[in-house]
Amino acid sequence: MKQWQRIAFATLGALGMAVLGSALTFLFSSERSEDSRVVEKVDLRDVSIVGSSVALPNVLGVTAPTSSMLEVSPESPAVGAVRQRGYGVVPGLRVLSGIMSLRGEDLFVNDQELDFGPDSWIESNQATADLDGNGALQSLWREIRGLIGKRVDVLGEMDDGDFDVFEINGVALRPLYSLVAPWSSDWDVQEADGVVDSKMQGSISADEAMRIALDQIPGVVVGAHIDVNDGHPYWELDVRRSDGAMFDVEIDAVTGKVIEIDRN
Repeated sequence: MKQWQRIAFATLGALGMAVLGSALTFLFSSERSEDSRVVEKVDLRDVSIVGSSVALPNVLGVTAPTSSMLEVSPESPAVGAVRQRGYGVVPGLRVLSGIMSLRGEDLFVNDQELDFGPDSWIESNQATADLDGNGALQSLWREIRGLIGKRVDVLGEMDDGDFDVFEINGVALRPLYSLVAPWSSDWDVQEADGVVDSKMQGSISADEAMRIALDQIPGVVVGAHIDVNDGHPYWELDVRRSDGAMFDVEIDAVTGKVIEIDRN
């Protein structure tokens, strides 16, 4: 092959590769740009993962099976009310829908066991709504048992194989803005550092303290405990803001006054 022929073939090859590379770059850029626009429309930091009404592609824009796609459903009335107050919602919540059944002493929806909390707490607390629709407001335990055999929508999260229930049929059974359970030892504490403080009687509850803290720092309460300083009790709450920033909020356990807010 002559020298001019080798030069011609090399030039044509280089031009062909350049054209092909430009075409691929254009296609990839267009696809990525389109996917980016889809992702940018949704801020996932505060979204509760709850149902299956809307499917979003993953952030890489790669086609994925339906089972592996992120599913977000419309918010329940209770979730909407919490967000309207400016509070966050515990992340990872999702909805189970089906017929509630009793197997032995355990309650199920479909084949998933439900956990409403300790029996003593369920039996001793009054329901805030007529869940079973019998016209009478009874204990939480009786209202829940009245739903056996009926279709329910249960909002909660998976925990060690059980489904921890936060809300049933749109009625919140525990705060949606706190990872601290209302039956925990830090919920309504009458004793701190081994000393029973008479000032704690009829004072600010954990839930009230959380609401006060979240009015200052919108987010989710991830920890709560009570302490005593110079004989005076105060709540110390750990709040995670929607952007992930963590704050310590101290609240007077008697007056409800905000003592101090520190960013971690």
